[in-house]
Amino acid sequence: MKAKDLMDSGELKHKIRTVKDLVRYVKTKENKDVSNYSIFLGAGASRSSGISTAFELIVEWMEELYERDTNEKFRITNASSENDLHARYNELRNYFERVHASWFDVSNPYSSLFEKKFDLAPQRRRFIEKEVDGRLPSIGYAYLVSLVKHNFFDSIFTTNFDDLVNEAFYQLSNKRPIVCAHDSSVHSISVTSKRPKIIKLHGDYLFEDIKSTLKETESLENNIRDKLIEFCKEYGLIVLGYSGSDRSIMDILEYLIKSDNYLKNGLYWCLREEDEINPKLKSFFWKDGVYPVIIKGFDEFFNELHHELVGSKKIFNTYRESKQQKIIQQIVASKEIFTDERIREDIEALEYESETQTISDYISIGISEDNDVLNNKASIHDQRKVFEIDKLASEDLKEAYEKTKIYYAESEVVPVKMLWLSKLISFSKRLNLDFDNSRWSEEIIEYDRYNFDYYLPKLKNYKKIIDRLYEAEKYDELFNNNYKYLNYKIKLRFEIFDSLKSYKNKSFCEEIRPIVEKSIKIEPSLKNSAWSYKLRMLYNEFNLSSKEKDVKLRIKKEASDLISSARQINSESTYYFGLETYFVNLFDEVDSSKRLLEHLILKLTKASRSERYEIKKLINKLFLNSELDFSYNEILSFYLSEVDPENKNKDNPTIVVVSKARFLLLYDYDESYIRENIESAMKSQDFLDYAEDVIKIVRYLDKEILRKIEIIINTKEMDIEPYHFYNFLSLIKEEQGFISESIDYLNKQYEYKSFDENYFNRKSFLLLKSEKYEDLSNLYKSYKKGGYDFDCEIITINTMYSYKRLESSKFEADLLRNFVNNSKDKNVRIGAKLILGENHHQAIQELIKLVKRDRNAFLACNDWVILSDDDKLKVKKSLTAI
Repeated sequence: MKAKDLMDSGELKHKIRTVKDLVRYVKTKENKDVSNYSIFLGAGASRSSGISTAFELIVEWMEELYERDTNEKFRITNASSENDLHARYNELRNYFERVHASWFDVSNPYSSLFEKKFDLAPQRRRFIEKEVDGRLPSIGYAYLVSLVKHNFFDSIFTTNFDDLVNEAFYQLSNKRPIVCAHDSSVHSISVTSKRPKIIKLHGDYLFEDIKSTLKETESLENNIRDKLIEFCKEYGLIVLGYSGSDRSIMDILEYLIKSDNYLKNGLYWCLREEDEINPKLKSFFWKDGVYPVIIKGFDEFFNELHHELVGSKKIFNTYRESKQQKIIQQIVASKEIFTDERIREDIEALEYESETQTISDYISIGISEDNDVLNNKASIHDQRKVFEIDKLASEDLKEAYEKTKIYYAESEVVPVKMLWLSKLISFSKRLNLDFDNSRWSEEIIEYDRYNFDYYLPKLKNYKKIIDRLYEAEKYDELFNNNYKYLNYKIKLRFEIFDSLKSYKNKSFCEEIRPIVEKSIKIEPSLKNSAWSYKLRMLYNEFNLSSKEKDVKLRIKKEASDLISSARQINSESTYYFGLETYFVNLFDEVDSSKRLLEHLILKLTKASRSERYEIKKLINKLFLNSELDFSYNEILSFYLSEVDPENKNKDNPTIVVVSKARFLLLYDYDESYIRENIESAMKSQDFLDYAEDVIKIVRYLDKEILRKIEIIINTKEMDIEPYHFYNFLSLIKEEQGFISESIDYLNKQYEYKSFDENYFNRKSFLLLKSEKYEDLSNLYKSYKKGGYDFDCEIITINTMYSYKRLESSKFEADLLRNFVNNSKDKNVRIGAKLILGENHHQAIQELIKLVKRDRNAFLACNDWVILSDDDKLKVKKSLTAI
């Protein structure tokens, strides 16, 4: 009979338990560090790893022996059942019971057939060796290893000859199991040992004494038998993939289940619906304390246990070892065979993780990628330690931090010590250990006080940009002739100019000029970012001179002359084209942009592969600027690769793929093609750089993609700066509709940075969206009292809207009218008009004009709370025509 007949016939229906029942039993432990069940695995557990099950081998051997007997191939009577393995078995079983009753044992067909098929033990060993050679653990073993790590199981018995269980531990876990395949070795195993224990009841294929024939499986070696009995005294037993055909094992289980002192937590026998149940096993199910459990399969069973008991924590780590990668590749390749959504979700996490690369610890703490230390290779021994720490960090960051301190103290080689220091800085930052982080940041400087890169971790500890600049300027004497140091100071000054209103003035801009010019003098090549910094400086001066036409003309000429100087250095360099693209975009040079586009397209046809990559990014930057008036057809032609037909859809930069998806979405292109591009971007090495853009796009496509992005973000947590990590999660939770969680992540995000305009804008929007008006009012009061050196018009807009909704006396119409007349932000002016309601039609027409000019604006305004659904529909309809 088949397992599903247990339910259908109703004989044993009262004894059947579910996986959820088992979850409850496994979870209920007296001691959180001690498991209360052992695992027993049979051949069925290895099926999804590509090893034939005992049942499949039985049918195969029956057919071969039948052919040997009759000199003809077996043909099933009912041709329609040709592919039904169970039907073939039943007909063949009848034949062997009738013709070979002298040696064929219907209660244990595997062993009796195996003995008949192979005469000698070495032949049997070689067959098994060939069967298991090169097989890798399926995803079910990864779940099992993780469950052992979390103390839900610690002992695994198996009748299998393969190495899948121990291979899974060695490749996927820090815990090293005790493996016993010999009667003599099992005696020393203690039930109380904290290491995982794997006991191979029938031996290992590497040894001649494996048990596989009828006579061999009729008895277990004394020590193996005693150890099985001993473990069953303290634990319950969960059986998977086992037919119950070995008399020796079944006799022991029969004996144990009769005793009140053994298997106190019960014996749960897992079966798939199509599994054959022999008469002896069916009889065994009637005994007290024995319960059949119907499951979908080995992988699905451990998936459900893992998700219920452990949660959605990673089952793999981000470190790289060739064998582990082979296991991951096999699991990823098997994704399509699973229908279980949670298994597919975990495999997708592996897929994205294996197709992208992790970010260097040096880069994550601020040390540049081309630093000399990065070029020094650690010894194999040190590399193994690095793998171990990376692995541990994704499981227990605190423990990884403590162990890294030990390795740092032990190491004597400077490059290796630097590697450990970089990890200590990164880990202490994530653990909010400010004192430790300062200590390590100072210590890394001591290794080379004349290398500015080593000062960056210390500088990053200053949350306020102005404090960071003051600290950086203390090192003028050391680095005043280092162009990288000068550029760092310039970059900080631009951040201050952009975010703090008291520094938005010409005198602060003028402070940048001598630093920029000195940097270019020291390093005049176009690779020096000071060239683009000078353009940005001029653009800031240009905007501050809005009422001085002569000054503006002089500034623009200086910017144009800068481009001419760069052209004279190398007019064919991608660095030059990058600088000219920046100039055109900053000053909205429409005519120049047309000529530049022609040059870039021409350059694309005769450029090297790496140059094409950069040129495509530059063309994309031009098309992202709606002020340059490029046509729909020009942009579409580029995104559909018609400007580069020989390399269509090859080597497209991630930013181009993402921009393409957004453009096609805004013009109602085929969704499946847009989704295809998004999926492509998600698998790219630099996806994290554009994850925020993708999150904002996929809300209009499929929430399922959003879930996949969340998987990637969580999988790569250790590779992402905490500030950005929590920003990603906040955005994802907002799009998923979990506003409270989104706010929580936003607050965590700003534990790593001082409050800025973005914080108040975003939090006020989320509070308004969730109708938490009192919290919004309190946030507004906090902002007003904070004395912040920035204006935040959005929080005022959002708060005034909430006051109007509440008909509160705090509503200030004059404040909104001031925005209408004086704000430089078009969105703020339109928003203020909409809330005032005094000229609603005009406000909607202005918004329509804005989104027609730049369709990207639609993605933002479509989420406005202050905009009614009817008005959103009007805006959307205005975009239907190209």
